[in-house]
Amino acid sequence: MARCAKDFGGRTTMPFGLILIDVDRFKAVNDEFGHQAGDEALILLADKLKTFEASHDCHAGRLGGEEFVLGVSGIAGADLRRLGEAVRTELAKCPFDAIAPDLKITVSIGIAQGLADGPFGPLYRVADDALYAAKRAGRNRVVTVEDVSDHGAGSTFTHGAGPPHSVR
Repeated sequence: MARCAKDFGGRTTMPFGLILIDVDRFKAVNDEFGHQAGDEALILLADKLKTFEASHDCHAGRLGGEEFVLGVSGIAGADLRRLGEAVRTELAKCPFDAIAPDLKITVSIGIAQGLADGPFGPLYRVADDALYAAKRAGRNRVVTVEDVSDHGAGSTFTHGAGPPHSVR
């Protein structure tokens, strides 16, 4: 997050998107395949996320545990959502079976957008709310926040499966 603030914070009129990524049911991965396989899967995911830095104005990072982030400058709205879907799809294609036969991993993604010079703390909280909405809606999906400035009770989130719903 500090890297995003440093590199993108001076872009006062540039849209900024925060894409939070959480591995679905990661405890089950560790329980079934072992912690070493879980660690190797996280490394594989991190390496795949780094590839997005080459094709987009973004920074990838690991927040901790099985949660990752992409800070993206210069795209918003439908384009940001498409990037989130591309991230979800590409992460699912990682060769996890090379780590352990039958290992399949999906991710849930929450997206918030604002301006690059805005504070990242509130944006993170909004993206985190969207991420948990993705988890509640069934996992392995992208949920975006339509209006970052109104992220309290009743904020509308949209996701890839079904109609928008409110998160309270």
